[in-house]
Amino acid sequence: MVKLKIDNIECEVPEGTTILETSGKLNIEIPTLCHKKGLPHYSSCMVCIVKNKKTGKFIPSCAALAEEEMDIDASGSDVIELRMKAIDLLLSEHRAECEAPCKIVCPAELDIPLMNRLIAKGEMIKAAELAWYDMGFPETMCSICPAFCESACRRGKIDTNLAITGLKSYVTENHGNSKKYGTQLKKHDKRVAVIGGGPFGLSVAFHLAKKGYKCVIFEKRGKAGGRLINEFSEKRLPEHLLIKEIEQISSIGIDIQKDATVDEAMIMKSLLKEFDLIVSSVPDLIMAYKGNTDSYLLHPGDATEINGKYIFTPASVSKNEKSTVRVFGEGKKTAGAIELFLLSGKPASGSKRFNSTLGKISEAEKQEWLKECKVNAARYSEFSADSEASAEAESCMHCDCRAQNDCRLRDLAGEFGLKNPREKLTNGLIVKKINFKTGLVFENAKCIKCGICVRICNDTVEDPPLCFTGRGFTSIISEPLTDEFNNVLKTKTRECVEACPTGALTFIDQ
Repeated sequence: MVKLKIDNIECEVPEGTTILETSGKLNIEIPTLCHKKGLPHYSSCMVCIVKNKKTGKFIPSCAALAEEEMDIDASGSDVIELRMKAIDLLLSEHRAECEAPCKIVCPAELDIPLMNRLIAKGEMIKAAELAWYDMGFPETMCSICPAFCESACRRGKIDTNLAITGLKSYVTENHGNSKKYGTQLKKHDKRVAVIGGGPFGLSVAFHLAKKGYKCVIFEKRGKAGGRLINEFSEKRLPEHLLIKEIEQISSIGIDIQKDATVDEAMIMKSLLKEFDLIVSSVPDLIMAYKGNTDSYLLHPGDATEINGKYIFTPASVSKNEKSTVRVFGEGKKTAGAIELFLLSGKPASGSKRFNSTLGKISEAEKQEWLKECKVNAARYSEFSADSEASAEAESCMHCDCRAQNDCRLRDLAGEFGLKNPREKLTNGLIVKKINFKTGLVFENAKCIKCGICVRICNDTVEDPPLCFTGRGFTSIISEPLTDEFNNVLKTKTRECVEACPTGALTFIDQ
């Protein structure tokens, strides 16, 4: 047995135990990227670095063995700083995008690439359901939006942008069923009062209600809609469309009380007693009750505490220059932050996820994205049948990352508060390889050369694995020089994809 200390905690472990294994027994978390239990150590990422206080040296905890009387620092500021530098170095070579440009610019943050994949596979009902859950008012929002998504579509840099708004409209109009979606929602006992039935109030109420919270909207006019009613022409936003979607969100448990004027007296006498939380899109309404609090929701001054209850008035909503479609987006973000409050009991700002982006993209690299698209495929801007919608969706280049919600590198970058490097090192062109036999997709620009996929496989002629090729800084993961990519990883494809810490290895149907 070996006695040592990690973060001043004494322990005893069998000889041959690594520092990483020892820290795990002490519930001291050390991040890793190139490590996988049961595989030989590789120590390439250096994210698991710790400090031997007796020697002053920094060592990789995944490979370094526990030694007698060791005194290890696994959480100190200098250790954290070196881990951040290690991750930052990996990011500088990570020529990839977590989110597609079309999703980033969408005020509702609709997962457009996923919607396209569903439509391409003919799963129209699932695509419509996705649009409804992400947006709440898919037809209204797209009617008043200048199509930011289509302007950002990377396909438009090659020939013609995808008809995203048309695709979304087609599936929601022909395959949507919000009443069915509403039966699948969770239920909570928290009650939220929303003052104002304009785009912000409607959006907040919807995105809270879909999480199961009981919402009541108090609208001073005879009908909900706010600026949506007067700002847009009947041609741009047909009234029946807005009415239909307001009725749809009402069906999931949102109560809209019309001709309901709310003043300070009503807030104090009834709302604070009946509801767990109040959201107001009328900033001047509660200014007289502003307390001395540094707590905030999305922006300083958003949260006011009165008699132990909170009223949220997001300052961003009061800005007149906000376009109406962006106000819908503000409502969604506010609802997300409010849910954090309802779960934790404390106001807190919602953290924005780390997002890796690309700089300038060469013409050759653009062609790599086209590998998933059919050659000379028919293109449509309007749709009269599912087959036409599917054909257009198949022209999506899928420039988002399929592992955007399962990427250890992205998670660590977010945990350490790192920003996307302005300049990306170029170790070679972006190349996308597709094994159509197994459905495996390998994107070299996302690979951090952790070697996990190489170590998982046995090198055999019958089942050739991925391997390292090249030397030094120019080394890359690739198929063997004597074989084709269509022949690699015949038996261990899924195991390698699941172990990959980034989106370098994915399946084409993800």
